[in-house]
Amino acid sequence: MKRTYYFITLFMLILSAKASVISSSEISWFVFELILLSIALKKKLFTYKTIRALFVFAVLFIVFIIFRNLFNKLTSTYLVSDLFFLAKFIFSVFLYGTVMREKAIPYIVKVVSHLAIISLIFYPIQLADSKLVNDIGKIFDLVGLGTHNVSGGYNNYLFFTVYDNHITRNCGFSWEPGAFACILSLTLIFALLRDNFKFNKQTYIISAALITTISTTGYIMLLIIVVLKVLNSSKNKARFVYIIPVVLVMLVIFLNSPVLYTKIVSAYNTDINNSSNYDDLQNYYSQDNKTIPLNRFASVIQIVLAFKYKLVLGVSNKYDEILAKQYNFNISNGIADFFAKFGLIGFIFYLRNYMRFVKAYTTSRFNLFVISVLFVVIYFGEPMLSMPLFLFFAVYPFFWTPVANLKKQIAAPVHYPDVVNN
Repeated sequence: MKRTYYFITLFMLILSAKASVISSSEISWFVFELILLSIALKKKLFTYKTIRALFVFAVLFIVFIIFRNLFNKLTSTYLVSDLFFLAKFIFSVFLYGTVMREKAIPYIVKVVSHLAIISLIFYPIQLADSKLVNDIGKIFDLVGLGTHNVSGGYNNYLFFTVYDNHITRNCGFSWEPGAFACILSLTLIFALLRDNFKFNKQTYIISAALITTISTTGYIMLLIIVVLKVLNSSKNKARFVYIIPVVLVMLVIFLNSPVLYTKIVSAYNTDINNSSNYDDLQNYYSQDNKTIPLNRFASVIQIVLAFKYKLVLGVSNKYDEILAKQYNFNISNGIADFFAKFGLIGFIFYLRNYMRFVKAYTTSRFNLFVISVLFVVIYFGEPMLSMPLFLFFAVYPFFWTPVANLKKQIAAPVHYPDVVNN
């Protein structure tokens, strides 16, 4: 079963990366769910409790989206899209959790660290000769696995992506470096939580890959994780004294790094300046059938202006079609994207379950607060909340009670030594 666990985790991560033809194919999702369903049935993993939880969750979700659809006065097309989200994303995450259970985190960390190694092998080659890496990718085009002809020089071959617009940055197996940084950051924090903030081979590899993304979100995550590491390195009260110089150093780095404070301010100013030129931008980008790329701040502004009070319940999984009636925007803020899809109510539910999962590893209120900040930082950077990897952390605690179950695993890690120690 070890290879099976590894394979289905790899499959789930490739689907989450949204980078390859596999992740964009509906057949792949069907195959993934079919594999998980067959394993769960063969191993008799379904219990009355899990089936009941899925049924209750599904009923509540369906009632919620029907009420919301009527409230927003939308056609049945939008309702069907939300039902499809339930069948495609939530059901696949439910099946993955059913099969993996307590093994999920160790295998996610293991597979992500292996994918990070692949990226660290290809990244230097990309820096030295990006044409060579693109040429390798063309081989995958011949068998229908590449997307080399996509605008912008985007080239993916399952485990690595080359994107000409980010030729000096590591995209890993995701569609762009920022998304890869979010996946690495989330994996890193749970790897550290699992091992009581002790670095090992896996966490060093993930951290190295995170540095090569040159991502603002990723670097902010690293700074916060350093603070967490210092705070958890000692159990005495003096650790709060140690953190003062560390925070000051982190602040100096933040203010002077071109990819942190400077980039954030630049993005904000660009968003404000462009807010009065959307007609011109629409004409410019529509010539090449492109969407208007909005930075993080502009994404929030446009979502709020477009939907206002509707953001309490959310609008629809296909809210972008409503947004496109005026301008064809490309939303890049994960918080704004999730609010538009599932509203404040959905976000509170997500955050509550996410923190329930975190409590399985730490009872420190300060840790919980900092990790909730990490949560906001990750999803402010990329619209990834509805992807399987990220959805897993919110859905899993609804079906099981990880606070009780995972603490037993932490107390007795001998249950999966082959995963933790490799």
